Amino acid sequence: MIDTQRIQEIVMLEKKRKWAVEYAKTWIGTIYLWSGSDSFGMDCSGLIHEVLQSVGLEPHKFDSTANDLYIKYKPYKIDYLKEGCLVFWFKGNEAKHVEMAINPYQTIGASGGGSPSMSVDKLSKEHPILALLPTWILKWLIGVYDAMNRDAFVKIRPVDYRGPGYKIVDPFLNTDTPGDPQ
Repeated sequence: MIDTQRIQEIVMLEKKRKWAVEYAKTWIGTIYLWSGSDSFGMDCSGLIHEVLQSVGLEPHKFDSTANDLYIKYKPYKIDYLKEGCLVFWFKGNEAKHVEMAINPYQTIGASGGGSPSMSVDKLSKEHPILALLPTWILKWLIGVYDAMNRDAFVKIRPVDYRGPGYKIVDPFLNTDTPGDPQ
């Protein structure tokens, strides 16, 4: 007997996969901002979390690191790259960077940044007039400065640009997360 409900779930997950990749591409050019997860700037896990939220795979108002995402989706590990898969790079046993595959050869991700090169306190001391600005503006200015100096933006790259040794998981195999995109 054909399980039409299961077929509908699979069709919906494949639609979500395509929607996620298309949404990820809309972030191209956004600056890399350490701990960023909005239009002011994104870090690697912030971008992926936002994209997965957009299709209902991640909860709203929740923050996760690359390693948190890997732990959650590790049961859906696969050996080949396909659109919508998450690609993780590690330092030791901990996932330190994550990107999303847009095809079997390329990923999209926020990279090139790392932690800020300057603190709000240091910037305020070096340029006292800036101390009058709200902290969030100062953090954003630091992010823009760092992004421009480090070529740190959301961009598309070959999957192996960080070298071999990455792991691939497919969050769209997680059929325990029902619901349509918000």
